[in-house]
Amino acid sequence: MMHVSSRERLSVKDALADTRLPGRTIAILVPSFTECPVCGYDELHDSGFDPSCATCGGLGRTATWAVVNIYANVRFVDQALITFGQTPPGAKIGSTFMTIGLRDYDTLMQVYNNKDSYLFVDSLTFRPTSTPSAAGLGQVEEYVIALESFAPVFRATGY
Repeated sequence: MMHVSSRERLSVKDALADTRLPGRTIAILVPSFTECPVCGYDELHDSGFDPSCATCGGLGRTATWAVVNIYANVRFVDQALITFGQTPPGAKIGSTFMTIGLRDYDTLMQVYNNKDSYLFVDSLTFRPTSTPSAAGLGQVEEYVIALESFAPVFRATGY
C-alpha cells in the first residue's frame, strides 16, 4: 500500500488550484416562484390556468432570482483534450464540464436539485447532468461536474 505524504498532498492541492487559473466567473441562478395573482398556477400541468395571461405569460407563476457568482474552470471538450487525457471518464467531443472549489459545492447542488435553476457561462446556459465527482489526492480538493446545454423556461433578466 502506498502512503501519501503531506508534502505530496500540498503539491497536488497547488496543482489543482493552478488548473483553475484559466477559469472564469460564472453565474448560478436559482429562482423562487410566486403564483400568478391573475390566473393562478396549475401544478398538474405545470402552467397557468390562462395561457394568454399578460402578467405571467401563461406560465402561472413569476420568478425572483438569487444570483451567485463563483469562479470555475469550464472546459469545452475537443479532440486535444481527449488525446492528452485531460477529460473526465465518459466525456466526448462536444461535452462540457467544469471544476469548482470545495466552498461552491452547496451552491451548485441548489442548481442540481432545482429543475429551473441554471448556470450562465459566456452567454450560454447549462445545467449539471450528474452529481459532482470529488477529485484530489487522499482528500477532496475540488469537484468535477458534467454540464449540458439548457434552454430555461424562466430566464433571469440579463442572463
